[in-house]
Parts: sequence; C-alpha cells; structure tokens
Amino acid sequence: MGIGLGLVILGLITMSGGAMPDPNKWEPERIYSFRRITLAPIMMVAGFVVVIVGIFKNTQPTTALVSDNPSAE
Repeated sequence: MGIGLGLVILGLITMSGGAMPDPNKWEPERIYSFRRITLAPIMMVAGFVVVIVGIFKNTQPTTALVSDNPSAE
C-alpha cells in the first residue's frame, strides 16, 4: 500500500506547476505537456490500483476448516 501511496503522491507532484513566467504571454506547452496530461494521470491510476490490490490481498495463510461434529464426515 505504501508503494501505491507513493505513486499517487508522485503523480500529483508530476502534475503540479505550469505557472506562466510572463502573465501577458500564453504558453500552452507548459500546461499541455506529456508529463501533465498523460504521465501524471497514468501514475495516479496505477497508484490507486496498487492500493486497492494491497487492501484486498490476503496475507494470512489459509487454514482448513475443522468440523466439531464427527458425524459430519
């Protein structure tokens, strides 16, 4: 689960930024870059998938059920 949380945080960090150095000039390549539009969402979705798998993964060994009723055999 820690790896998944790390991926989500890394995706958020990757998506951040994009402030224009000159407010009078629009630079779409700063906002609409591959890193912000494609890579960061993929990292976040992968992180959520890893967290969900980590939650549902059974780490305890399974034990056989033992019946208390000897006639049930």
